[in-house]
Amino acid sequence: MGRMKSKSPLMKGMTVEEAVHVLRQQDYSLDEAVELVRRKYEVGGVSTSFVMTQLTSSILLLSLWSQWIGVEAVRVILGIPYSTFLVGYNLLLLLYGRALQETSGLERMGISLGLSFTVISVVGLVLDSFSSVSLTHILLVLVSFTEGVSVVNFLVERRRNGD
Repeated sequence: MGRMKSKSPLMKGMTVEEAVHVLRQQDYSLDEAVELVRRKYEVGGVSTSFVMTQLTSSILLLSLWSQWIGVEAVRVILGIPYSTFLVGYNLLLLLYGRALQETSGLERMGISLGLSFTVISVVGLVLDSFSSVSLTHILLVLVSFTEGVSVVNFLVERRRNGD
């Protein structure tokens, strides 16, 4: 699959089926043609991790000021996966981007957990040196950090895709 360049401008006004057919006529295998067309037709949108991060961050921030009785349960149910996974996963996406497609889900999860624990440790140390360490402070800093990384990653991906 090393030769992914076509001899003519690909897919200007063509359907997917027509584009694959043209590439097949240019001696591409079916797999190569389908992969090339898939890459060209790939639509840049909002990733699932971006939506999950935004939604979870919003709920966690609202839970800080809510007087609802079950808010503690919501904070624990969302806060544990958020702090142990999403923080590191968003940082991992920013640092490695498309190179992550070559790794398995289990590898990404392991690296995300390690990065999350590292970020939480650094946040705790920084907060301890400059102010008091409390649940509210840690949550605010973690959400701010994760949101910042998530938005920067979103902008980088859009720029890569040419949107």
